[in-house]
Amino acid sequence: MLSSGSRVAERRKQRNPPGDSMDVKKFLELQTREIEKHKWIESEKAGHDLGVDAVIDWILKYADQFSADFVRDNGSGSQ
Repeated sequence: MLSSGSRVAERRKQRNPPGDSMDVKKFLELQTREIEKHKWIESEKAGHDLGVDAVIDWILKYADQFSADFVRDNGSGSQ
């Protein structure tokens, strides 16, 4: 029987096998850029800096689709 640590490691390997082309740094950079654009646009509309409220708004509205598009366009372990 595998220890809990071994089970976690095994699940990670199944999700992200060696050679996985998903680049986390690239993902975070692109995501941050999109969040900042959304924050700027929504703050301009509101006439003041929305701050973290705009970030939360982006997460709720767009994060899932952004992630799916990134995986589709950049590959992942599920290929």
